[in-house]
Amino acid sequence: MIINELKEKVLCFERNDLPHKWLNNKLVLPIAEDIIYNKLNKLNKLWITRHKAENNEKYKQLIPYIVLYTNDKKIVCYQRKGIEKRLEEYWSIGIGGHIHQTDETNVNILNTIKNCCIREISEEIKSINDFSSLRFIAVINDEYTQVGKHHLGLLYLLNIKDIIKITTNNEISNFNLSNKTEIINYNLETWSIISIRYIVNNNII
Repeated sequence: MIINELKEKVLCFERNDLPHKWLNNKLVLPIAEDIIYNKLNKLNKLWITRHKAENNEKYKQLIPYIVLYTNDKKIVCYQRKGIEKRLEEYWSIGIGGHIHQTDETNVNILNTIKNCCIREISEEIKSINDFSSLRFIAVINDEYTQVGKHHLGLLYLLNIKDIIKITTNNEISNFNLSNKTEIINYNLETWSIISIRYIVNNNII
């Protein structure tokens, strides 16, 4: 989705409100789903314009990062292109993006985040319509890059079964399905590097 960064408000939390162990320099931290959502529900949710949030390390923007895989354990990967120039041309295994106010529900933050997951996948990969296997596995953080300093990732998995033909939008190029061991050798963005290492080392997929 192309958004106006000067107007669009995204979900953020103050860095100092977040648990310190979530914010180590470069990590994938497995956490039970109920624990993370209970914690986030207790914090002050901030809806801040993306432009302001991207230029202030006081805030962490919450980003669902969904890894899609098939029944034969192939993982969706692609090269980025589009509005996020800092990541352009890097390979990624994550589908996701900022949580918008249109994703918000009055129930709890879990529903809001899952609404974002479904919206992002539906926007970027047109042929997926079954989200029943979506599951949260870990928090992702990276304090070494400019992108990482301003974002906190929520790592999800989604089994897309055996989809043969997948239609993508124009912000994805060189889309393919690859084995875990192949992906490690790609020129990956940081979140994908630490995510695929975690997945391989722990035999998650």
